[in-house]
Amino acid sequence: LDLARECHNRIHWAGEHTNHDGSIGCVDSAFESGQREAKKLIEKLKE
Repeated sequence: LDLARECHNRIHWAGEHTNHDGSIGCVDSAFESGQREAKKLIEKLKE
């Protein structure tokens, strides 16, 4: 189950449960996932 998958190209999920680097349950993982989704949104706004 890919919890980080976008929903209808409108909803972006972030949080430690969406990070796939093996550090599930960590604050660092939640922070990194937030940065990942923010970068995706910024790129979409540039289009």
